[in-house]
Amino acid sequence: MAIPGTIYQNTSAEWSYSYTGYSDADGWASAVVLRSGTETASFAGVADGSGWKVSVTAAASAAVTAGEYTASVVMTKGAEREIVQVQKMWVLADPAGTPALTQWETDLAAVDAAIRAVVAGKGAKSYSIGTVNGSSRQLENMELSELRSHRSWLLGQINIERLRGAGKQTTYRRIKSCLA
Repeated sequence: MAIPGTIYQNTSAEWSYSYTGYSDADGWASAVVLRSGTETASFAGVADGSGWKVSVTAAASAAVTAGEYTASVVMTKGAEREIVQVQKMWVLADPAGTPALTQWETDLAAVDAAIRAVVAGKGAKSYSIGTVNGSSRQLENMELSELRSHRSWLLGQINIERLRGAGKQTTYRRIKSCLA
């Protein structure tokens, strides 16, 4: 079995792999390292006679933030360190658990609330749409048509995210209107 392209939070996962010249008998150790920005998770490979096996517990997968990662198979022997495989891996939220919203989905919920407030006649001129890197973001002085346009754009971003999560490519880009 190869390294999977997807694992889920709060669930166990197990896979096996082998590489010629990298056996436990020759003194090699193995680990699968996931990296995304500053987020890192490492899972030790255990020699199983014909190669290596990685077992990820439900608790270990729950500790990894959902998102796209670069998965690297790292072999070490004393001071030697070799990366023998690199691929993309997605860690997806547990489908049976409480849904974890992405930043785009959080923003969409805030924009939807702002639209409902405007339609109900309680609209304000400033809407908070969450935080990025600890600082709050605001939508200032947006009219209903601008909020609806921003909502459509957010839906496009969410769809892109979902397509990428399914391993599909997209070339969707927001086209700004030049009409007054």
